[in-house]
Amino acid sequence: MADEARLADEDPLIQQVIDLLPSIGKLLSMTVAHYPGATGRSLAQIKMLTHLHHHGPCTVGELAVASGVSMSAASEVADRLVEDGMITRGTNPDDRRQVLLTPTEDAIRLGAEIRAMRSRHVRSALDRLDPVHRPAVVPVLQALSDALHEETAVEGCPAAGRVAR
Repeated sequence: MADEARLADEDPLIQQVIDLLPSIGKLLSMTVAHYPGATGRSLAQIKMLTHLHHHGPCTVGELAVASGVSMSAASEVADRLVEDGMITRGTNPDDRRQVLLTPTEDAIRLGAEIRAMRSRHVRSALDRLDPVHRPAVVPVLQALSDALHEETAVEGCPAAGRVAR
C-alpha cells in the first residue's frame, strides 16, 4: 500500500488532475460569490439552492450528499433557507414520514440566474480555448467522472451511488 501511495505521488498526471479539479470548482464558486443575488449567502446555501433548482424537492439527506456536508450541517443550512423564505418544508406525498424541502419562487429565480451566470462564465472560458481542444472537453471530463464513480464504487464508498453524475 505504501508503494502505491508513493507511486501516485510521483505521477505528474495524477498530481495535475488532483490540483486542477478543485481549482475549477473554486473558480466556478468564486463567480457565484460575487453575484449580487448571492450576497450574504454561504457557499453551502448556494450549493443547496442550485441543487434544489436543478433537481426539485428533496430531503435533507439528499441535500447533505449533494452538498458534501453532514446531515446536521445540511439541516442547519436548510433552517436558515427556510427562515429566509428560500425553501419550504413539507410532507412527501409518497411517504408521509419524509420531509421534503422545496424551493420557493425566489429560490427558483435565484437558481436560474446562477445557472445562467455559470453558463456565461463557462462559455467565455470555452471560447478562449483553441477550437481544436473544445470537442474533447466534455468527453474527457465525462470519462474521468465515470472512472471516478466506478473506482469509488469498487472501494465500497457508501455514498458513491448518490453523487450526481
